[in-house]
Amino acid sequence: MRFIEAPLTTKGATGVSFSSLYPYEFAWAVGRNKDVALLPILASLFDNQSKDLDFLSIYVWHWGNLVRKIIFSEPGPTIAA
Repeated sequence: MRFIEAPLTTKGATGVSFSSLYPYEFAWAVGRNKDVALLPILASLFDNQSKDLDFLSIYVWHWGNLVRKIIFSEPGPTIAA
């Protein structure tokens, strides 16, 4: 998953190009980077991936993190694995 996170950090367009091929990994990378500018691209993946429970779990979790960043601009509680 870091193979998408690195290009998102250094060369955004390269990382974004992987979004349709690797939607789960892309959602994970967007959530880790907490880049609010990528929310529209993350949201666009929902229609094609809405039946994939693995994708949905990471999508909802990271969407919540990004929205919390927008609203509160502070880290929220974390869940230990």
